Amino acid sequence: MSTKPINRREFLEWMALLTGGAVLAGCTQPAPVVPTETPPPTPTSAPTDTPGDVTVLRAGATPWAPWHFLEGNRPMGIIIDVMEAVAQKTGFAIPVDILPQNRMLEYFNTNVIDTEPVSSPNWRGEYADISVYTMPYCSTVDVMFMLAGSGLQPTGIQDFEGMRMGCVLGYFYDRGLQEKLESGAIYRDDAPDNESNLRKLMAERVDVVIIERTVGLYLLRELGIAPDTIEIVYEHSQAELSMRLHKNKADLLPTLNAALAELVAEGFVQRAIDKYTL
Repeated sequence: MSTKPINRREFLEWMALLTGGAVLAGCTQPAPVVPTETPPPTPTSAPTDTPGDVTVLRAGATPWAPWHFLEGNRPMGIIIDVMEAVAQKTGFAIPVDILPQNRMLEYFNTNVIDTEPVSSPNWRGEYADISVYTMPYCSTVDVMFMLAGSGLQPTGIQDFEGMRMGCVLGYFYDRGLQEKLESGAIYRDDAPDNESNLRKLMAERVDVVIIERTVGLYLLRELGIAPDTIEIVYEHSQAELSMRLHKNKADLLPTLNAALAELVAEGFVQRAIDKYTL
């Protein structure tokens, strides 16, 4: 029986369908449920009447609280606040639709949407031919949460060997951690989501949890976990994040970069993060 090799893009898209959209790259993102149908995107934050001379950048983002998520039918989160501020500075209309991961990628590939409002070239390497990026304006950091008083002062991944680590099902971890997990040097204890992992940590069912720092701080607040009961013992990997634009919108980069630079300098981006984590 003959076989046909697939390229990396086809492989990643197949894996997205298999895992429900888990991101197989650096810092982690959630794995939303894949729907059975792919209707056109329904605007959730678009202005009802956009003048014909206004530049519209339709954005697509996946559920990833507190970065971007739905509260009822309304998009909320750090990046939603940032995009609203960018729209005010540029005069652009930037409606954001919250979409499952594989659908968002499909719509970007076909230019149904124009931008992924927060992304990294490291996450979307297979789509470099259709992607351009603004300046980085925020970052994510995968960190290790442990119960306060652990006494651990790790200098590297090797210091977690022999421990039970709470991971999210379907996630791939870089910088040597994946190899440790696959070899069993660090025992991988999967959960369906970050919230479940934090509950297991509080119940001492795992020794350590790997989690994106902003997500972790947000969940501590949402779950009513006192911050002083948890400590960050290690920063594992960091990704600088930008707006990813379809190449057809590359001419807008200077205007967007100027707006983002102002928002960073004014402290707006950090205040948006603090709003959901402090």
